[in-house]
Amino acid sequence: MISRKHDLPLVQQCKALKDHRTTIYREPLLEKQHHRERMTLFDSMHMESPEWGCRTARDRVKTL
Repeated sequence: MISRKHDLPLVQQCKALKDHRTTIYREPLLEKQHHRERMTLFDSMHMESPEWGCRTARDRVKTL
C-alpha cells in the first residue's frame, strides 16, 4: 500500500510495488447507485435463470 507519510518517496514506493505513478494521484470513481441496483438485478436474474443470455436478460429488465 502506498503511503504519503512513509519515508520512502512516492516514486520509489511505486517502483517497489510495480505500480504506475498515475494511480497514486487519481481519485477512484464511485459507482452510481442506479448502476449498482442494475448489477444486483442482473445477478439475481442470472442466479434464477442461468441459461438466459445477455440479450434476454436485457429485454427482461426493460419490461420491469
